[in-house]
Amino acid sequence: MSKYNLDLDYVTPLIDISREELNEIIAEADKIILESKEGSENLAVAYLKKAQCLQKLEEHKEIELFGFGSINFYRNVCRNINADTLKQIRELIEKTLTLSPNMPEALMQMGKYYSRSSETAGMEKAIDMYTSAIQLKPDYAAAYYNRGSLYIKIENNDLYDLNRLYPFDILNSFFLGRNYKKLMKNYYSKETFSPEANTNVEDNRKAISEFTEAIHIRPFNATYYFNRGRTFSELKNHKKAIEDFSGAIHYGSEEFRKRTDIFFLRGKEYIKIQNFEKAVDDFSEEIRLTPGFNHQLMSWRGVAYLLSGKENEAGMDWAECNRITINSNRSHLPPSKCSFCGLPLAFTSVLSPFGDDRYICAKCLKNNEIYKKLIEDEWLMLSDIPKSYPDDFPEWLTNLTIDELRTRAREYTKPKPPEPVIINNTPVHQNKNPELLEGETFKKNNEKNVEVSNLGRVKCDSRILEQYDPKNNGYLYVDINNSPEKVYRLVAETWIEKPDPDELPEGKGFCYNTVHHITNNGYDNRTENLMWVAEWQHAMIHPWISLDKFNKEELDFLFDTYTRIKITSDDYQRILDIAKKIYQFKESDEDNEDRAYWDEVIKSFEDLVRKNA
Repeated sequence: MSKYNLDLDYVTPLIDISREELNEIIAEADKIILESKEGSENLAVAYLKKAQCLQKLEEHKEIELFGFGSINFYRNVCRNINADTLKQIRELIEKTLTLSPNMPEALMQMGKYYSRSSETAGMEKAIDMYTSAIQLKPDYAAAYYNRGSLYIKIENNDLYDLNRLYPFDILNSFFLGRNYKKLMKNYYSKETFSPEANTNVEDNRKAISEFTEAIHIRPFNATYYFNRGRTFSELKNHKKAIEDFSGAIHYGSEEFRKRTDIFFLRGKEYIKIQNFEKAVDDFSEEIRLTPGFNHQLMSWRGVAYLLSGKENEAGMDWAECNRITINSNRSHLPPSKCSFCGLPLAFTSVLSPFGDDRYICAKCLKNNEIYKKLIEDEWLMLSDIPKSYPDDFPEWLTNLTIDELRTRAREYTKPKPPEPVIINNTPVHQNKNPELLEGETFKKNNEKNVEVSNLGRVKCDSRILEQYDPKNNGYLYVDINNSPEKVYRLVAETWIEKPDPDELPEGKGFCYNTVHHITNNGYDNRTENLMWVAEWQHAMIHPWISLDKFNKEELDFLFDTYTRIKITSDDYQRILDIAKKIYQFKESDEDNEDRAYWDEVIKSFEDLVRKNA
């Protein structure tokens, strides 16, 4: 169905009309231009339609490039418009006005041309055109809206000012030091804006007046509410901004809500009036609508959680933000050493305040007067840029994620005795019939001179060995040459491949000598339920495993892994214990300046853990 007769003044590219549909209208206009007689009314409309579509196509590019959050969209200005296209648009509008000099739609379109051109006094000419269009057509909402768009001045596009207070690093993000929490409350909750000191206030008030007139004429236009709300936000009238963003949500389509960050913008306004619960709700809805933006939105939701007193939820959001950032930015990660002292950056702040390739650790940050001044003035752009696993980081020998391994281990609570695997109505570990079970295969274990099945049975001289649980702790044994052997180790050693130790870096962290039951069921010794892990990986899955036996390398691996998974409130005490052990190692060093970091961050988190216990 042709959209030629659609009123193009009130359609938004990418939301209401596609590029293909705009090109179809252009083709139909070209056909009318070729067939119409000179001076006909249809010809004037065809010239106008083509000019409108060419402008909409340029807006389409602008929105795709910068999104609806760009300042260019608020002003309805395409600054990157092709010069030849702009010239063609002007020629088409001039032809329209030659044929119909009092056509308000053509005057309005010429106003849009002037607003986008580099001509001297272009803005003044645009306002004159919009005013003339309104005089001819007093209920011309689009002309009021576009005239208002020329006045709007948004200095701070805080849609992306997240980096102003992005978590310093995984410690400062969910350890929630007191100073950091106070800084966020000051930044988000206090009104420091003085309208009288802002030279753009009068222009923004003019813009609001124009948008209000447009809304009076077309009270169902979501874009009008959106831009008026954005302008109210700039004037720090947060309640009015919330009302308008709510109007935009009410009248806007699902596609409009997805593409305009509208819930995010309203959530920011709720934070500014200290309604943190509603801010959380809006950020959650934005996360649902725009999953690709989750890492930043989760960090903002963490801010709202923290300010509402929900420290645990804030920590979980920030930890998830770290994990997403790592997965999406593995090729854009900083070096692993401080640019100033050359020491590793692990467990320290990583930042580049001037947008260059320099990164600084927390210790140097405290000793560098330039950066210290930047922090005091709150001009420092802090970024949590986590490092990826280095090439020699221990692998997890499974296709399951760490989160999945932890979840499965928690879900199964061992009964006494554990639930056996049943095949043919008989527990596998009690079945001594030498005939093969369904899906069963035996394989030779040369070291023990036995055959081991993929289902967990052990055979010696064609005889199935009896399995028993001597310690009543949920793990099965068989006797081989009068010596008890763990069934799960026999299965793993026979069936499950692990890396060659000669090809791995040295250190306990790379020793895959522990067998983990994925379902935590020690009576299920099928190959699919077993995997090789390093001891620290086993402790990662089972938080009850003691940390006393781990060296600094293994503790570092443990801590670094916590920054890449979903943490729960149950993890906080363990993370604190690991961090304290790591810093105990550092206390023996000659240079003890890391103590300040301990006092500011870890001590604060220790108080938080004690408070929530």
